[in-house]
Amino acid sequence: NSYLGVGSGISSHVVEGIFGNIPYFEIKIGDNSTCAARTTLGPGCVIQRDSYLFPMACGTKFNETKGNNYYFGMPFRKIFKKKIMEYLKISEEDLARAEELRIKRNGENG
Repeated sequence: NSYLGVGSGISSHVVEGIFGNIPYFEIKIGDNSTCAARTTLGPGCVIQRDSYLFPMACGTKFNETKGNNYYFGMPFRKIFKKKIMEYLKISEEDLARAEELRIKRNGENG
């Protein structure tokens, strides 16, 4: 129940150093997570449940989300409420309405 956007990429390996070592690490993506268009996840990334990565976010080796939040940048990092409102061009009332809908939806789903 997760989504990987258009032009996004996941790589479980990377070439390191001058000798060309190639380590492999598992990438984990939790339920209800979204990686928007052109996101990149490197080896060892963990995307926890209910995480949302904005377009062109990049997870370098061993980055991890805490879940239930929005992330942006390279390496990706949590975005705070004021930045969300600026980025999405929405008001605080819109955020409150969205939160009420999320709570209602979760209450109906049990």
